[in-house]
Amino acid sequence: MDIEKDKTKSNILPQMITVGIPSTGMIPYDSFMSFLNLQGASKLPKLMVGIAGSQVHKARNQIVEKMQGEWLMFIDSDMVFQGDVIDKLIAHNKDIVSALAFMKRPPFDPCIFDKLSDGQYLSKRNFPENQLIEVDAVGMACTLIKKKVLKKLKAPHFENIKVGKSLLGEDVSFCQKAKEAGFKVYCDTSVLVGHLETMPIGIGQFRQFAQMRDAQSQTQIRPATPDEIAKLSKK
Repeated sequence: MDIEKDKTKSNILPQMITVGIPSTGMIPYDSFMSFLNLQGASKLPKLMVGIAGSQVHKARNQIVEKMQGEWLMFIDSDMVFQGDVIDKLIAHNKDIVSALAFMKRPPFDPCIFDKLSDGQYLSKRNFPENQLIEVDAVGMACTLIKKKVLKKLKAPHFENIKVGKSLLGEDVSFCQKAKEAGFKVYCDTSVLVGHLETMPIGIGQFRQFAQMRDAQSQTQIRPATPDEIAKLSKK
């Protein structure tokens, strides 16, 4: 669906939307300003629920328990976004729909996924821009969920599960359970959000990038020396 061509707006106006913010206990300045802007820009009545804890899946489940209204909007505490992000997503009137977020570490893949035949999930790198697309799973970084989805799924809604030798995070496993229950998952690739990263720099990062630098130097052409340049200029 082309977002530019589809100007149809949903008539759904929920009496209350819960904005769930799982956090480790600290919210970066840029994210804090985004939440302030969200409160002022969106006309929708909102209940802000923040849960601090080191285990994200448990925080999400606690937010579900405190939810009020017909919609739950997860926005992680390290996201940067526009104030109208909820309005844009709710206009689609989908059961599960996310903005387009990216992983905050290299190679910075999009947090939208296709499911492979072996049950693993692969980031959808070749995605169409400015479109509402159906996917197999999304990250919960900035995702809107209808209450009826949560009511149909059994608790706990969010949990890390093992598939073969891999571990599915709480967001992908939630999408998997939702699809098995008959719901569809969407992403609006025209709604872009930022993912903040902060990390301490130490010997581990030094060694990692030293290895990358050494590998790169072996494949690059060596610069000419001053003597070689002088010889060439005489020809």
